[in-house]
Amino acid sequence: MLNALAFVARHGRAALVLGLVAGLLLPDLARLLRPWLPQMVAGLLFLTAFRIGARAALGGLSEGLSSLRAVLVLQLMLPLAALLLLWLAGLAGTPAAIALVLMLSAPSVTGAPNITLLLGHAPEPAFRVLVLGTALMPLTVIPVFLLVPDLGGLEAVLWATLRLIGTIALTVITAFALRHLVRPDLRQEQVQALDGMTTLALAVIVVGLMAALGPALRRIPSWSPNG
Repeated sequence: MLNALAFVARHGRAALVLGLVAGLLLPDLARLLRPWLPQMVAGLLFLTAFRIGARAALGGLSEGLSSLRAVLVLQLMLPLAALLLLWLAGLAGTPAAIALVLMLSAPSVTGAPNITLLLGHAPEPAFRVLVLGTALMPLTVIPVFLLVPDLGGLEAVLWATLRLIGTIALTVITAFALRHLVRPDLRQEQVQALDGMTTLALAVIVVGLMAALGPALRRIPSWSPNG
């Protein structure tokens, strides 16, 4: 089993491509998985936190400051800069501009550490940005919402963010505690097996995410030179 999961970890990019293809070719399976996406994302976060461990995730002071700078740039400076450029171009109130600002204001996606790992880099920095960015979102989102009234009520967003923070905190703390109790020091083959498990989990999530994209692609009319 460990060897099989290690094989999956070594071919993680291919596994994600297979997930995309399966989501497109098996729409019924994608629709079946779609209602379970929140639970699957929480499971992926649990596996990632267990794999990294509290010691590596927390890091030192310099790593924490670097993560804080990254969060402030990504979730505060970038959306405000985009908002300024859109305002100068006279596009600040358009639906596309609002969607862009919302996207830039959001924290890192849960799968960011796993994608970083697939690209051959250490997942700990991306994990710290994910956790810290989610925790700081109630603060970083306030200037954006004050400057863009069309985004809607700030109160609903703050409550949703607080629920997300609670879910992430509970998941991560449980994973850290279990790692400390049962596997404080992982062997290399165990790390590779966990990487394979997270890759499989991410591929299954991709299948569920394709539940909306697949039908949308099939509804797009084919293009022809004559219109």
